[in-house]
Amino acid sequence: MHPTSSDYLWFHRDFPALAVSYCLTLVKDLSPEELFRRLGGSAGTDAVGVDALVEQAATARRTGPDGLRFAGIADLGSWALMVEPDGSLGVLEEAAEPGSSGTEWVAHHRSEGDVDTFLAYVDSAPLVLLDPAASGNRLGRSPQEITAALRHMGFDLDSPTPAATPRTASAAFALAEVLTGVRLTPALLRGLSFRCGALPAPRMGR
Repeated sequence: MHPTSSDYLWFHRDFPALAVSYCLTLVKDLSPEELFRRLGGSAGTDAVGVDALVEQAATARRTGPDGLRFAGIADLGSWALMVEPDGSLGVLEEAAEPGSSGTEWVAHHRSEGDVDTFLAYVDSAPLVLLDPAASGNRLGRSPQEITAALRHMGFDLDSPTPAATPRTASAAFALAEVLTGVRLTPALLRGLSFRCGALPAPRMGR
């Protein structure tokens, strides 16, 4: 059975500092070091757990140079998990298109202004592009084929006045699990070892 938004409501409760604004990206068959290189950055420090990662990101914003984005990348075996506190690199097509070359890239983002984005690329081509709060309007290679699964997961496909909520963000977690097979849990996010570093903003207009 597919996961649903209810399976991920814990994220906003257990990780409030990260849940305000974040981007989570899963990339298949790349190590953290390989993903850093692909995105034009390099790892410099380590952090254990997302709370430590959030603290490092806050320090980097205060002391680091402008124009760089802070991220932590952890090895999940077949997938690398990139976490950006207060970032959005993973859902930029300018990053996902080259970053997904020869592999799979699944990312979802929530901003402080409650703007949600979900993006999945396979070998540099878009599979799904949607706003989790307004998922009836979506783009991608086969967007209609996943309608039933989206409805089961908790996406609102019909509301004339969609609004981003913790539940719509949680539905994005569920969709990421369906596409990758990776189930995130509180214990996993607290125990992961992240390679941390700065990433340059991608060149726009690719």
